Amino acid sequence: MSSILRTTALRASTILTRTAPAAAARPISTSPALHKTVTETVKDAVKAVDQTAANVAVKGLETAESVTEQTKKTLGSTTSTASEQASQVAGKTKEVGGDAAGTAQEYAGKAAGTAKQYAGKAAGTAQEYAGEATGKAQEMTGSAKGTASEYSGSAKGTKEEVKGTVKGKANEVAGKAKGAMNEATKP
Repeated sequence: MSSILRTTALRASTILTRTAPAAAARPISTSPALHKTVTETVKDAVKAVDQTAANVAVKGLETAESVTEQTKKTLGSTTSTASEQASQVAGKTKEVGGDAAGTAQEYAGKAAGTAKQYAGKAAGTAQEYAGEATGKAQEMTGSAKGTASEYSGSAKGTKEEVKGTVKGKANEVAGKAKGAMNEATKP
């Protein structure tokens, strides 16, 4: 019975580990995680299922041993009674085994459901963080474009200012040169 649970748990954990890289977004927050990870929760669920199945199996074995001991005690009385009791023991053993198998399947189903639930939550959280990261990136891109545009306008203004200053100085120098020329040509 325990091998069935382990196989089911292994399949569930394989599914989770195969989907984990897609859900492995890095959170922007720097605070420590307050909850268990999906893997830890699934491990706990599988351990609980395995423990319950083991307890049911042990109880079934103890019942079978008890019935076997009673059968051995009564075998001394008659052969026909022994055959009847052996049949009863076999029936009781099958019944306990069936109960254990049913319980194990029930808990395996619950564990698989829980694993799927947490995998879905993890995927949703990953998508949420991916959306937040995309939004932040777009915000930063817009901010960078605005700043670049601002500096571009400032540079153009400074260029025009320098250009005007240079023209003014050139005109001033040209005026002084003409003045000096006129002074030099005067009789």
